[in-house]
Amino acid sequence: MLLTTKTTILTNFWVHHSQRDVSVGRENGVLFFNPSSRICILSAGVNKSCTINCGSLSLKRTINHRILDRNVEICGFCEVGNLKNAMELLSLSENIDLDSRTYCTMLQLCAELKSLRDGQRVHSFVRSKGVEIDSILGVKLVFMYVSCGDLEAGRRVFDKVANEKVFLWNLMINEYAKICNFQESIFLFQKMQELGVEVNSHTFSCVLKCFGAVGRVVEGERAHGYLLKMGFGSYNTVVNSLISFYFKCGRIGSAGKLFDELTDRDVITWNSMISGYIANGFNEKGIEVFIEMLGFGIEVDLVTAVSVLAACANIGSLSLTKALHAYGTKARFDSKMKFTNTLLDVYSKCGDMDSAICVFENMGERSVVSWTSMIAGYAREGTSAEAICLFRDMKEEGARSCLDFVSISERHNWEGEDEKVPSTRHLRCCTTPKQY
Repeated sequence: MLLTTKTTILTNFWVHHSQRDVSVGRENGVLFFNPSSRICILSAGVNKSCTINCGSLSLKRTINHRILDRNVEICGFCEVGNLKNAMELLSLSENIDLDSRTYCTMLQLCAELKSLRDGQRVHSFVRSKGVEIDSILGVKLVFMYVSCGDLEAGRRVFDKVANEKVFLWNLMINEYAKICNFQESIFLFQKMQELGVEVNSHTFSCVLKCFGAVGRVVEGERAHGYLLKMGFGSYNTVVNSLISFYFKCGRIGSAGKLFDELTDRDVITWNSMISGYIANGFNEKGIEVFIEMLGFGIEVDLVTAVSVLAACANIGSLSLTKALHAYGTKARFDSKMKFTNTLLDVYSKCGDMDSAICVFENMGERSVVSWTSMIAGYAREGTSAEAICLFRDMKEEGARSCLDFVSISERHNWEGEDEKVPSTRHLRCCTTPKQY
């Protein structure tokens, strides 16, 4: 890496380093250095000396207040991920007009490091300097706020700078969908169309999920026709979203037709079909699609395995469960809690408590779902003593994660002198998919 011209002309400089091998040379006042050293070279004016400490980039400078380019100084720190020093230089730049690109670079790093506080400071500095927030800077501000988890602040900036950049609209639509505010995502999609913002395949992929989540069939079908006219009908991401949309709306035939017409199917396409059938109660059909998927040589992933295991639990297929268990162990799915918790649920529902115990004892980490699946299994089998013993172990080992469950159990007097075990209904009420 080489910083040239005015940013690297030094009358005098010293480079000090500790515990690093830094390649530095000087030729006609120009400083060359090794990019692997992660050194940031500061711009220097006349009569300026600097000490650069590798890695930490701690600086000592004697300056006659003649800074050639503060923009490059700040961006140099950002390039090596040193946000702290970049922010320190920003605080010393009240009387210096920085480029918009410098603010963009800082905001990008704030977003990458999830540093909301520093991002807010940059935004405040921009406002105090009266800098015009153009489309590029606006996008960086929105991206920073959204990346740092402040969607509300991001929306305020978005409303002021919303433009024809489809990326920015897609970002907001997707972020609202993540927090299940599907109506707002749909509103933004409709606003895009009103303003004539050109949508792309990513826009449709996201908004179709929103239409499906709230059951807006007509709007989804209208979007389907629109995307076909735009030539997105062959895009896998779009077709996969369409399949999921139709399944969520109970349009099983429409989903199946799309699947049959698609020649280039990826694992997400197959997973959408399998999970869609199972979610609508067609467990056997979901398993049939799974077997067909294997016939095409498609590799089973974690999503596939968990979906098919759910069908096994619904129909009591112990043989397929064991086959998936063996495959999952080989594929190292057994390190994923979602997979092992689903296995526990299937084995306990199928009455194979020996296999359930084996899975349970080999789990590296257990959630409240792991415990309740085991206890519910013992409750179904009528083995109260084992259930009560496991229930007590659960409180001792994971009381914090099981706090709500324990408080419910105590209210219902499940552990009284009569040694009654929690009922299956109560146990299952304490288990939700979000806890996997």
